[in-house]
Amino acid sequence: MRSLPALALLLVLLCPACGGLNHIPVVETEGAWRPLTTAPPAATTPAPAHQGAFVAVFDIEDRSRRLKPSEVDGLTEYLAGKLAEGGLFHVIPRQQIKQRLLEQKKRSYRQCYDQSCQIDIGREMAAQKVLSTVIASVGSSCLVTVALFDLKKAATEVTASARGGCSADDLLNQIEQAVNKLRGG
Repeated sequence: MRSLPALALLLVLLCPACGGLNHIPVVETEGAWRPLTTAPPAATTPAPAHQGAFVAVFDIEDRSRRLKPSEVDGLTEYLAGKLAEGGLFHVIPRQQIKQRLLEQKKRSYRQCYDQSCQIDIGREMAAQKVLSTVIASVGSSCLVTVALFDLKKAATEVTASARGGCSADDLLNQIEQAVNKLRGG
């Protein structure tokens, strides 16, 4: 038997049934050492390309004309919060966007629904992406459509939509569905 360090000898004496440390090779040089192999990492879904992007979320455009302004405001806040959940996106505070719009319009705050306005404001806010959302009614259904626009590429990166009822509660569910689709879920 090779000479073993005192601890190894003690283990051999205390645990003869397990065979001691005879199954462990003696490593005399650093070059002879090899790491233990580990199981391959579990397959993970690649993170979306837009992960961690700074997003300017603009007010929802209510083309259905069925909602009160306070409901549209609440739905927009909910949309921004859902988008920021889990850190997938960094949402620029809506108050900063409104302030920038007020500065540009100088007289009154006007909704910024057209894409060129949103792109200009998004760039001024140092956003990487802009999210625009439209609620439209078709028959007795309402459609929520969200579009994530990449400012660097000057193109729409991804869109998502959901269809359902037109009550504020139904629209909350549709916003959740659309955001989940944006997240890739």
